[in-house]
Amino acid sequence: MRYTEVDYDSAYGQLPVAERIAVHQNPSAPYCTLVDAPFCMVQTTATWDRGFAVLNTSTDPNQETTVTGYDGLARLTQITLPSSDHCDMGHVPVQTFQYEVALDQGPVSRITAHHNHGNEDCSAPAYIETVSYVDGLGRVRAALTRRSENEWERSGVTVFNARGTQSLAYQNDT
Repeated sequence: MRYTEVDYDSAYGQLPVAERIAVHQNPSAPYCTLVDAPFCMVQTTATWDRGFAVLNTSTDPNQETTVTGYDGLARLTQITLPSSDHCDMGHVPVQTFQYEVALDQGPVSRITAHHNHGNEDCSAPAYIETVSYVDGLGRVRAALTRRSENEWERSGVTVFNARGTQSLAYQNDT
């Protein structure tokens, strides 16, 4: 069983701004958060966009902060992780997203994601590009992932029946 404490925002008590988790019974360890409990508690904190109720930052028990960005419709546009000892690209987002809403082209919209995995020595960004096609109900109809300059991998191709349930799914192919 695990003991936790959660603090919510003072305005409405809706969004969690701090969570403390008991990890062991020695509250004098240097990484423990000072609370009125006989346990060592580690804490994660968060800041929120009040208007959209989306997460802006999250700070883990090691005081490392992850930052998220959103567009005007509160759709996720980027995630930036903290720097690490072996890879100092903390200023470069690890994921970015672009949304192209289908208005006149048909019922399917495009979401383009760039996943930064860094180059071999982690001195510069290197991206994997994925394009997902999403219908009006938010279901992914297909996804394409760039394998090389001229090669894509197709995955998640799904066919729905008249009731909207999945009737057919295809295996990945190139």
